[in-house]
Amino acid sequence: MLSGAAAQVKRNQRLLTVASLLPCSLLLSSCLGTGYRFVDHVTSAGESTFFKIPSNWSLFHDRSIIQDELSSATPQHVSQIEATNWANIFMGEPHAKLTKALGFESPVVVGLARAEQLSPTARDTFSLASLRTLVLRVDPLTGTPPPGLSYKVVSYKEFVRPGGFRGSQMAVNIQIGKTKSSYIQEAVVDAQTNWIYLIAMGCSVSCYKSNQAEIQTVINSWNVKVVK
Repeated sequence: MLSGAAAQVKRNQRLLTVASLLPCSLLLSSCLGTGYRFVDHVTSAGESTFFKIPSNWSLFHDRSIIQDELSSATPQHVSQIEATNWANIFMGEPHAKLTKALGFESPVVVGLARAEQLSPTARDTFSLASLRTLVLRVDPLTGTPPPGLSYKVVSYKEFVRPGGFRGSQMAVNIQIGKTKSSYIQEAVVDAQTNWIYLIAMGCSVSCYKSNQAEIQTVINSWNVKVVK
């Protein structure tokens, strides 16, 4: 039986891959080399995030994510969401259904890419530690896990990239109850601390080991740059 806290973390994984990662403006996708699809999005700040995934993986665009999770949303509500958020969900198998993107305990790779504009309050308190909480809602480096949840940081590095983007890459093994999984995330905040950008991928431990090379290829392809 999961504790309330661990159950909430499990629910957060679902929310992370569906509800809390909702869209912004226009998504462009095309082929990038043999066997890959290129995904690109430009936020209202004139900053582009882009990455590639295998062409036979399933890709869910922003509008379908909203319709799946917020089917009763009014056009006004959708417009409000689109003003400050964008997300993609992708899965490591063809013809997958969005309802199967249940979090990183999945037997197939589940990934997400996200852009979110920070509120004035969030900007005041934002730090690199904040980027580490985007998946688990707790900092795996310094936080105390809730009952029923354990984790181990496998690797962690911080970096600064052209354009003033500050960020980190972190790989984590997690266990909720008897379920063991692994994920990797890379996240940055822009120079003005206005927007955060995230890519995260994970699945069960056995799935992650089998697909680690492909997962790393996708992570390595992800980047954010100023385009205006």
